Amino acid sequence: MKIMKIQTVSFFIKCLSILLVSVSTSFATNYDIKVFEFQQKLANGGDAQAQYRLAGMYETGRGVAKDNSLAMTWYKKSSSNNNPAANRYLKYIDIKKTGFKASDKAWLKTVYTDAKNGDESALLILGKLHENGTGVKRSLKKSKRYFKLAFNRGDSDAEAHVNRVERKIFAKKEKQKKKTQLVELNKEEEKEIKQAKDKKQPQKKAAKTKAPKSTPNKQLANNKSELKRLEAERNKIARERKELETMKKDMAEAKAVKAKTADKEPVKNKTIASNEAYETSSHANDMCSGKAARFMSRCK
Repeated sequence: MKIMKIQTVSFFIKCLSILLVSVSTSFATNYDIKVFEFQQKLANGGDAQAQYRLAGMYETGRGVAKDNSLAMTWYKKSSSNNNPAANRYLKYIDIKKTGFKASDKAWLKTVYTDAKNGDESALLILGKLHENGTGVKRSLKKSKRYFKLAFNRGDSDAEAHVNRVERKIFAKKEKQKKKTQLVELNKEEEKEIKQAKDKKQPQKKAAKTKAPKSTPNKQLANNKSELKRLEAERNKIARERKELETMKKDMAEAKAVKAKTADKEPVKNKTIASNEAYETSSHANDMCSGKAARFMSRCK
């Protein structure tokens, strides 16, 4: 029940707000139409100030359909009746078309002076100059401030200029916001791409070490060098085998010679051994011992 009551109340509030907006809009439109009709009567009667205000209403579309050509017509009529505000506006239009010149600095100085003194038409011109960057540095904030001052001084047409500048400021902010978001998005994408590349690089290095790329000519050269290496190893093995066979043959011959000499060596060795035994015995030192002693005179 509470939820239904809240929903009902919110629905009535929405309906009331829509009704109030529509009523205020229709009231403003009806009021602007009446103001336009009143200014038109005065302008047709030759009132220079009414002609200037009527031109402003045609320019902004307040109370009447927007028409720049009719606005210029009424600005010129007001200027021909020696209205300073109309003269100032026509000078602004001329500068806007031909560009700001050095000779226009004196005119700009008088506009600033009149604006300081509270002239609503001078404030309106300064708002337009700063909006378009004509003769001054472009600044939508300053333009909005001058238009608001003109509106507060009694220029009802300045409200349309304020709304237009506010839309431009909002569009500029949105554009800057989108640009910032796009830059951040690009940074994130670049970061992701870099991370992906960093992940792929070790895999590429491993693939290179496992299977290095080689051209057909390089492969052929590698095969030839491998064949040469195998041939050299085969020749080396053959030489070693031949040397081994030669060594075996020499060893067999040496063994045969040794076997032949071994048969004669025992007799010789026996004689040498008996002689050595005799020489080392006590009889070899005793001259009078043995059978030969009887023949020696000193042993008698």
